[in-house]
Amino acid sequence: MDDLTVSQIVKHTRSDQGKTFGIFNAHYLSTALQPILSIAHKRIVGYEALVRSEYSVNLTDLFSAQYGESSFICWIVCADISILGIL
Repeated sequence: MDDLTVSQIVKHTRSDQGKTFGIFNAHYLSTALQPILSIAHKRIVGYEALVRSEYSVNLTDLFSAQYGESSFICWIVCADISILGIL
């Protein structure tokens, strides 16, 4: 697989009203940050970045081999919007 360029990744992401979302095979993907609580420390110790779609989608289908390299692009887009959601 060829290396992805930033411009190839950016073409799969959009920003609207301060929120960043990704577009992959007609799925609009956004980030939700879930706090990770430590019972021992009684505080938030981190966040888990979750990717959401506007409608239900089976992850096996989303990341299936039928999409080939484009499933890797989906993975990169998910990581990208998760990082942008944190910043």
